[in-house]
Amino acid sequence: MPIELRSARIDFPSGTGLRAAGRTYLVDRLPRACWVAMAGYNARYDSSDHHIKTLHVELTCGMGVGEFGPDIFVTARLHLRDKNNDDPFSGWVDYVLFVDTDRPRPFDPGVINVGVERWNS
Repeated sequence: MPIELRSARIDFPSGTGLRAAGRTYLVDRLPRACWVAMAGYNARYDSSDHHIKTLHVELTCGMGVGEFGPDIFVTARLHLRDKNNDDPFSGWVDYVLFVDTDRPRPFDPGVINVGVERWNS
């Protein structure tokens, strides 16, 4: 069972409320399973000091066959809330992605998709 690793950061620009952001990887090998581990996070209010009522940091990963072939995706969710939930915050989530890969598949280098990264092994 070949296991490949990738580490990266997902940034969250300033905003309010529960937010989600992600990263997608095109793969040469059909993924059989994936796991994601949090390597660190940062969440901060953009203005003065606030009392924290809720801090929510979550990571998930998945895989599927998209428009350009097999892919793996990581989704991060971040929420920093005080008593009234109206103050902007920003932050980031670092992760390590573990992928159990299978047989190679052909890749068409002529296909370019903005917003997805090429998984080079």
